[in-house]
Amino acid sequence: MSEHNALLLTALQTPLKAGKRKTPRPGSGEVLVRVKAAGLNPHDSKGVEYGLFTKEYLPAAVLASDIAGTVVEVGSNVTKYAAKDRIMGQSYFLGDRLADTAGLQEYSILDADHSAHIPSQLNFDDAGTLPVNTIASFVALFHSDQLGLTPPFLELGQNPDYTGHSLLIIGGGSQTGKFAIQFARMAKFSRIITVASARNTDRLKAFGATHVIDRHTSDAEIEKQVRDIVGDDLIYAYDPVSEPKDLGTFQGPSSTLALACLSTTKKGKLSTLIPGGVDEKVASTKKGGYQKTFASGMSQKHPDLMLPFWKYLPGWLEKGLVTTSEYEVVEGLDPEKVNKFLDGYRDGKPVAKASVHP
Repeated sequence: MSEHNALLLTALQTPLKAGKRKTPRPGSGEVLVRVKAAGLNPHDSKGVEYGLFTKEYLPAAVLASDIAGTVVEVGSNVTKYAAKDRIMGQSYFLGDRLADTAGLQEYSILDADHSAHIPSQLNFDDAGTLPVNTIASFVALFHSDQLGLTPPFLELGQNPDYTGHSLLIIGGGSQTGKFAIQFARMAKFSRIITVASARNTDRLKAFGATHVIDRHTSDAEIEKQVRDIVGDDLIYAYDPVSEPKDLGTFQGPSSTLALACLSTTKKGKLSTLIPGGVDEKVASTKKGGYQKTFASGMSQKHPDLMLPFWKYLPGWLEKGLVTTSEYEVVEGLDPEKVNKFLDGYRDGKPVAKASVHP
């Protein structure tokens, strides 16, 4: 096991290629897993095109931050896991270990604290849809620097109750949007309004959305519909999908629709997953002020919030409070098939979440 198979990004804006990597050993607080399912996300295509999280690892960068697999070796100071345990986790974004901890390879390192056992009713593909998108939305909604909602850590005496309040989620049909709806339901929001494709209405309402506004409607009409529902009282909005014009530099306004929908007389909060500026004309209408922030969905960056999250996630899944996403399986480290998914993300096409079986 000195080497294993992997898909490598050797240069920006080039297809992934089959290659080999040295198999790492787990350090203190880490485990080595045999990857059974690696989930792709839209940010992986930005790694190919712009070097997001990959540039410093070229010519041997590895993609996929959603990982589910079986424990092969346990590092020192780990009591949580044993060999053959089924676990899920997120690759490291901090430090210099991303290539060793990414998913498009046969073996990967996971942080024992920032991972969890896979509940028995879930398969590896189910589990591989969870880490990145649940973490991003959880941070956006519940981190004190973001929307700052009370997290649903009931065992810690934190019982959120946002009865009477409203939350707007742009892109409810996205992977992150679907989990945000479920977390908002756990926080007991009275009105969970999402902008998404009308064809997803029934499914999003099953997740907890109270209102689904067709994203193909004009921005002006969407804002009108939001205000018809909440008046001028919207103070919480989350936009995981809107992008600025220049994705290479993240320059230009983004999340303008969400900002427009916020209250004009009360201070509103908007959390996004993609950096960008503001439309000054829209911002000038917010007489009560506003806060727009970029949420970093990196588990290790937010230990105070994420360590309890990983502790309670399996229980939420077992109770059906959080449900997994749809996926399309890719058998093997097939460069052609994986590159097709990445190209779809890059081109903004409706692409299913890929679950790759290394």
